[in-house]
Amino acid sequence: MKCGYSQENWQQLETDIRSCHLPVDVDFIKETAYGIRSEISAELSTPMGRQLLVRTVWQIDTGTDFPRLITLIPD
Repeated sequence: MKCGYSQENWQQLETDIRSCHLPVDVDFIKETAYGIRSEISAELSTPMGRQLLVRTVWQIDTGTDFPRLITLIPD
């Protein structure tokens, strides 16, 4: 919330993740029992104008072909 995100504007966080994280190179890829997991560390441009370094964790579940966001944590 300190960066300008809230439950009411979660779509902004989704948009910011897609524009700031998906274009950069993946830092780490690991195969798990549930699928292929990857991590991306990059800055996120927030609605408050701050640059926040965060790590996102994505997984392509076994049997699917698209990544889903597992978590976002400060890096």
